[in-house]
This record gives sequence, structure tokens and C-alpha cells, in this order.
Amino acid sequence: MRVALNGSAGAVIVANPDIADVQVIDSRTIYIVGKGFGNSAITVTGRDGRTLFDGEIFVTTSQKGAINVYRGLKSSLTVCSTVCISEDATSENTSASAPSVPVTTPTVTTAPVAMQSVSH
Repeated sequence: MRVALNGSAGAVIVANPDIADVQVIDSRTIYIVGKGFGNSAITVTGRDGRTLFDGEIFVTTSQKGAINVYRGLKSSLTVCSTVCISEDATSENTSASAPSVPVTTPTVTTAPVAMQSVSH
């Protein structure tokens, strides 16, 4: 996933290098690569120490026709084929079933840290 920065990168910090790696394309562009499934914080600071990027990345299976919807700290998965079915709807109605999603190569998605709920 390509990320354009609002300044020149001075340092890149990947909290969990088993999950993701960052390649510096040029001083203002980085590319986040998924290495394993899970999540990791990534921070990029400028040479002056100012934060240019601070986010939580999620490496998941490629889910064609699926989106994550964030409402505050709550995330829900919506799977679409000919109709869209919310993950919440399938858990409340046992007769509904979402289409299965094949496991494929890792896909990187990001969301601002403030939008994520982290449980330990």
C-alpha cells in the first residue's frame, strides 16, 4: 500500500516487523508490504521529529467484495456479492449466511489509531 507523506521521512518505526515491512520509495513516499497476518503500528517521523504518519495497519486475506465499516471504535465487516450482508446481520439471523471468502495473499489496510479498539 502506497502512502504519500507531507514531509521528508527521517525515521520509520514498525512495531511488529513479522507482520509488515516498509520500503522507502523516496523521501516523501513509503510502501507498506504485508508479511504475515495480524496488525502492527507504523510511525514515520520527519528529520525534525514531527510525526508524518501514525497508523495501525491490518494485514488480512484479500476479501474481494468485502469492506470494513468503522463507526467510532466499532468495526463491522460487510460482504457483498449480488447483495451486501453485514457481519452483524449474519450473527443475529442464523438462517442468513455470508458468502465464503477464499484465503489469498495478504492485503494491507490502515485506519487511524484513534479509530481502533485494541484488546489484550
